[in-house]
Amino acid sequence: MPTVNRTTLLREPGKMIFAGANLYSQGDLQITPVITTTEVATSAHGVIDRDRVTDRIFTISGVLAGAWKDLSVLFAIMALKQGESVFGSSDTPLVIHGRRGTKITFTNGAITRPPAIVGKTGATMFGAFEATCIISNNGDPEDEESYFSITNQAYPGDADFDPAELLTLPLSAAWGSTAPWDDFLTQEGWEITPTVRLSPVPVDGVGTVDMRVADMSVTATAIPVGPTLAQQFAKMSFGQGLGARRALGDDLILSAPGVYITVSDAAITSGDTGYGDRPLIGATTWTANRKWASTAPQPLLTVADAPPAPPEEE
Repeated sequence: MPTVNRTTLLREPGKMIFAGANLYSQGDLQITPVITTTEVATSAHGVIDRDRVTDRIFTISGVLAGAWKDLSVLFAIMALKQGESVFGSSDTPLVIHGRRGTKITFTNGAITRPPAIVGKTGATMFGAFEATCIISNNGDPEDEESYFSITNQAYPGDADFDPAELLTLPLSAAWGSTAPWDDFLTQEGWEITPTVRLSPVPVDGVGTVDMRVADMSVTATAIPVGPTLAQQFAKMSFGQGLGARRALGDDLILSAPGVYITVSDAAITSGDTGYGDRPLIGATTWTANRKWASTAPQPLLTVADAPPAPPEEE
């Protein structure tokens, strides 16, 4: 009868190390090889081969533990402009290091889906994220190390881990200077979702060598407490001609001690309303709009630990 050595049943929690940041997850970190293949067929024999590889990438996904730090790393893609390279001119290794010592180093990674932000009492601040790893710059697709290397190395420890950084705070909301929107509460907290659509850059015989920003958007969703139905509808462009460009509005500012989030020029784009044993005003979605300064597009989402410093007087 076969036997099992339990030491071979490997399970290994660990952390992700990327761009100088040590990133911990709530649950598993999922590594998914994404292999693109093609078929070869003949009339006489049908498909004779189904696994001729034409591209290879990896995705790494999970839900972050929620430490409100390393924001410039997690949300770096949101600062890119249309058409800009996600991976840049230099490779940035992405490392996942397990506590038993198993270490996988992807040669070229980027966080391609920033985490959703959750602002709700008792909930940690981040939702799911996704990173993408591709072949190294000038890498050879026939060389495994152009994609990754696996070694056994002592776990570096968790000296940087601080439970106090796992914030579970409600977010205060301010949208303009007119009551009730200048300071309002929500029934179930906030969810801010950045979305980035990417355009892969393929090279025949090499695969995906870069990705570029094709589009991005930001939404913020909550059930507001305080506004009347008339005040809600007044903010939904009624009274404006169809097709007219909306004048620049107000930023949606969400904050807590040590947290400051700005959704640029926010506009209500959908709002659930109804009568009965339910909130008259239900889930409401704000969508960010692009602002321009000195002919340069400004970020749709700004994530920080404090309000920006006021401009210096000349």
